[in-house]
Amino acid sequence: MMDYAGVRVYEQLRRNRKIYLAPLIEVLESKGLEVVNKTELEKLRVYRNQLEHETETASSEDAEWAYEIAQALVQKYYPNILGRLKNERHQKSRKKPKNRIKVADEVWIACALLHKENPNRRDFSTREIIEKVREENIYGTLRPGVYVHVTQHCIANKKPNPGKYRMLFETEPGRRRLFKKGDPYHPGREGGKITPNKNEIPQKYWHLLDWYKNEYNK
Repeated sequence: MMDYAGVRVYEQLRRNRKIYLAPLIEVLESKGLEVVNKTELEKLRVYRNQLEHETETASSEDAEWAYEIAQALVQKYYPNILGRLKNERHQKSRKKPKNRIKVADEVWIACALLHKENPNRRDFSTREIIEKVREENIYGTLRPGVYVHVTQHCIANKKPNPGKYRMLFETEPGRRRLFKKGDPYHPGREGGKITPNKNEIPQKYWHLLDWYKNEYNK
């Protein structure tokens, strides 16, 4: 984007909160750049959101499909870095994460552990929750998505953007606790996920679901 349209154009889109696929493609095409595979890119965008914010799970075939789309784009616009991309893919295949767990579930586990370890505290700072995710290291590394899940996606009393989770509750700016019945929430999050699915988190954390049901969420 910045290579073809310039930094100023990108910064203007960012300020206007238009860092989405359609506006980006529109700007690039206005600069004379032909964007290939637009339909496939849109499918990839939708699927990425389903994986990140909903309950979809990617198969190896899905990963290959996504890689082929990325490869086609790189081959057209940046052929000189294809070798580096292949090398990084090879390295990542050798260093698989410890557990395939959703970011939202990691965040819920971290906050639940903080509650259990600090029973007299009402809430926790966003930094404390993020650090607890880092400390538990369930996924194998601290993913960039953790921050936005702690500050936005998981917060029941915030407008969904786009995640509809109701896992955390904002007690005041910068502070969170687990969501529980009786808490007000944004109507757009009606029906949103409140706790992890038991079979999607490591067994060592199953006790947190029992604690939440029998003690915290009474």
